Amino acid sequence: MPPYASFSPDGHGERSNHHSLLLALAITVSFIAHLVLMMTISDWTFEQVRIVAAVPDPPRPPLRVERMERDPQRALGNPETGRPEDGAGVGVPREQLHALARLPDPALVTPPARTPASLAGTLVNLQAPPRQPTALGWQPRQQIVAIVDRTVKDDLATLPRREIARIERVARAPDYVPAVDVTRDRFGGEAEVRPPPAAQTVRTGGETPVADPPAPADAAIRLDEGATPDAAIHRFGERPGDVSDYTAIDSRLMARIETFAPDGPEGRRYFRLNIARRDGETLPVVPKDIIFLQDSSRSLAEERLYFCRQALKRLVPRLNPGDRFNIARFSDAPTFCFETWTPVTPASVAAADAFIDTMRSEGETDVFASVRTLQSLPRDPARPLIAVVITDGRATAGLTASTAIIGEFSKMNADGCSVFALGTHGRANAYLLDLLTFCNRGASTIVTSGRWDIPREIEALVDGLARPVLGNVRVTADLASQADLQPLPAANLYADRTLEFFGTTPPGVTNLVLQVRGEGGATACDVIFQLDLAAAPAGGEAVRKGWARRKMHSLIGAYAREPGEPLLREMRQLSRLYNVPIPYRDEL
Repeated sequence: MPPYASFSPDGHGERSNHHSLLLALAITVSFIAHLVLMMTISDWTFEQVRIVAAVPDPPRPPLRVERMERDPQRALGNPETGRPEDGAGVGVPREQLHALARLPDPALVTPPARTPASLAGTLVNLQAPPRQPTALGWQPRQQIVAIVDRTVKDDLATLPRREIARIERVARAPDYVPAVDVTRDRFGGEAEVRPPPAAQTVRTGGETPVADPPAPADAAIRLDEGATPDAAIHRFGERPGDVSDYTAIDSRLMARIETFAPDGPEGRRYFRLNIARRDGETLPVVPKDIIFLQDSSRSLAEERLYFCRQALKRLVPRLNPGDRFNIARFSDAPTFCFETWTPVTPASVAAADAFIDTMRSEGETDVFASVRTLQSLPRDPARPLIAVVITDGRATAGLTASTAIIGEFSKMNADGCSVFALGTHGRANAYLLDLLTFCNRGASTIVTSGRWDIPREIEALVDGLARPVLGNVRVTADLASQADLQPLPAANLYADRTLEFFGTTPPGVTNLVLQVRGEGGATACDVIFQLDLAAAPAGGEAVRKGWARRKMHSLIGAYAREPGEPLLREMRQLSRLYNVPIPYRDEL
């Protein structure tokens, strides 16, 4: 049997001593580590802590002690007595209260009694119609243009010559003299013409000439509104029938104007003018003659011609009852649906639909030969003549130069026909369409979104031309203003469109007089606008740029009609002064 191991009672004491040594070693290591850290990081600086510590505390206002001299509840009373009933407010004594309560003199505030004598000249007859404002009309310059040289033989003259003595211009006389007293409408009086200051002489028998006594200062000669035609002939030297009879439409049209005067030494003033009918006022719609010229050449392609046919079929039945129309297709040569103008009837609409269905994409494109046929159509002066050209503008036969087409047709047309054009795709000849319409009272549109939008664009263009109210519009500015108005000639006035003009005047010009004339059917119409440029609303740089662009188009149109180096120099100078590009430069 092996001997058993003996158990020593000292074993527990050895393990306790081992743990104590480990604890002492850990404390020593911790002490040494903390000591090293304290010696190492004692010089470290934390910026955020230092910034926060450096911010001073906000200053505190010192304590103020004030003494209240009176009770705030009695502030409305007399400051001397302190009683509210003795005052009329803060710091108002009782004496001032009595002065303020004193009634004013009745003679100063009571109006005088009305008497018949005081009402003389102010009573208005309610049964009588109100007096209409006087239209001053065109006020000519005080000058007689004398024709000194005889350029036509006497035997060839239609009317006999009338010799008059040469009249010199009166020094410092105003350029415009009102034909009537402009204060008549303001004060309700009659128009008056002052008698001449010089005395007139009257001969009686064999007596010596006796001068008439001078008229008193308040004497006046009243105009006779019902003067006889003979009196008018004696006064004006012409019969009323010899003068064009214009109907004033001042009350039916209005003009909106905005101006722009750039800073700098230029000094010129620019303006934008919009002419439209007044709200609530209607001008009669004038029957029109309209022709649709449809390009049916190979360059247009059938996929675009299809949508053009759809648009034309929808437009013809929508024409006004009094309108006349015609349709032509062109490629190598134009072909008309009717021999002449045709009224809008069920039979003519059916014939037009059948003609439209015959349009096929074939042949070359002779643009000039097609638009030239417009000159063969009969013209009625009482009807605006409108041509709508639908094409891509790519001339491949006949006269193909765009500048030549624009110039030749513009000279041939002489502003007789308003030409509008629609380009069927984004690669259309924009130069030809833009300038051909600009020089002939029209505008152009190019479809860039896709052939599916061709019907919508054609209908929008024709709908804006559906209601003409004034044809053959002519705009004239007074000579004194030296205004340069663009574009000219002006387009026709339509009920659904606005006439827009841009212009410029020399430095110092603040007033502008414009005369707008046109034909409203068989009636010649006339309106005069007197514009105050200084008081007009201010526009921006776009007004100046708008005039420069339209002036550039006018120069290009003039160059197309009569090419010349002076026009090119003027275009280059305009481009430099106004920083506008010369459009279609490669075509010139």
